[in-house]
Amino acid sequence: MSTSAVIIVPGIKCFLYKHFDGYPKATLDWLVKFNRVFTKQRGIDPQYKMAQLIRSSVIMAEEFKLDRSHYTGWGVVDALMMGEYIYTLNSDGSVSWRRGAAEE
Repeated sequence: MSTSAVIIVPGIKCFLYKHFDGYPKATLDWLVKFNRVFTKQRGIDPQYKMAQLIRSSVIMAEEFKLDRSHYTGWGVVDALMMGEYIYTLNSDGSVSWRRGAAEE
């Protein structure tokens, strides 16, 4: 069974859905590094942040053992799905997370 996650970039009306290994031990380090570096280099730029977040799931896949599937495992969704974990990439470069509705 998979552990899903939804990743929020404030200011964007879509979300990145991660179907596998969405629990903090497998996801948080990647998001923290990505958001810290992006914010330092680009500041608050939600459109670019979402695009670069998606690219980072490939570029940083080996470093953080992210799913490398070509056809499943990732999605861009227009509604906050019932992910087991929900992450928010904050504009100050930090990442906050909580258990999603599936876990509450």
